[in-house]
Amino acid sequence: MKRLLSTALAVALLLGLGALAVLARGGGDILAPADNVVVAAPQPQTAAAPDAPTAISKWNSLAVPLQVPNINTSDKVANYITTGNPNTPGNGITRVMKWNGLRWLEYYPQTPFLGDDDFPVNTGDSLLVLADQNLTATTVSWVGDVPAVGAVRNILAPNAWNSIIIPLDQFATYGSPGAPSGTAATLASAITNVDRVMKWDNTVQRWFEYYPDAPFLGDDDFSVFAGYPYMIHTKVSPPTQWP
Repeated sequence: MKRLLSTALAVALLLGLGALAVLARGGGDILAPADNVVVAAPQPQTAAAPDAPTAISKWNSLAVPLQVPNINTSDKVANYITTGNPNTPGNGITRVMKWNGLRWLEYYPQTPFLGDDDFPVNTGDSLLVLADQNLTATTVSWVGDVPAVGAVRNILAPNAWNSIIIPLDQFATYGSPGAPSGTAATLASAITNVDRVMKWDNTVQRWFEYYPDAPFLGDDDFSVFAGYPYMIHTKVSPPTQWP
């Protein structure tokens, strides 16, 4: 297995001092899709006061594209980001979240009695992490083995939101920042039966969303990259896994 230091594949954790609002839940359950109906996107939730994050806290989207030793739970992800050691706790990450197909699992590293229990994190998972002003790191660098071709597969549910990662073995099709070759449209076409592709932008703190069947809605078609996480909404008959 090839050993790799993955910095570019991890999304920068941006902590500028601007008063950027954190993302609030979009209200209510996810709507069932229908023709010409905009389906409500799953949103990370802000905690109730007094645990609500400050104005300079930021949501950050990242994926785990490599087989990283000792990174197997949400707690260890938070430790690794803040201290560089998965077994050494630190301050700066207040929430780690993962979409389980129905809702966001959420683990609070500094207040584990809130939210869900510490949950498993596997190669190929995508996560949302909430960083506050205590975080000193600005990037996440995974060090680990490149998964074998075909080892990372996204299991897809029909008529539902699915959190996916474009595996590294799809690099020739999707490229990387600085060498883009794939877009949200090509991703939707490759998977088939997808009516929304979304990516979280850490800088502007919002979802960008592309509608393959109605490109006049939402945002323009955007670049997508191998090793990065995305949310897709499927129609009633998608493949059971991709790729």
